[in-house]
Amino acid sequence: MGDKKKTRKLTPSETGAKMYMSDEAKKAQRARPSGGTALEEKTREAITKARVAKKLTPKASGTKKADTYIDMSSRAYGNDAVKKAAGGMCRGMGAATKGGQYARSK
Repeated sequence: MGDKKKTRKLTPSETGAKMYMSDEAKKAQRARPSGGTALEEKTREAITKARVAKKLTPKASGTKKADTYIDMSSRAYGNDAVKKAAGGMCRGMGAATKGGQYARSK
């Protein structure tokens, strides 16, 4: 039978991007030199090439570089829980309650 290709579980990072980071990459990120890891360097090069080719604006390029750094650092240190919006609805200064400004009339 055919071998199933092992897929890595992609999980949302702090900025919402789906990513996977191996244990070796996490260790390298925690002990990174001031210039960055080899993975960071390749990522920066790819983003710079896209900017030079006019596929990204300078602002988008900088944002993407910052988001990549944030995601990799938060994943390496294990504190990248995705922020979820709280449920509910708020109207003005108070809840839509009986007799209030936003109360539904029957």
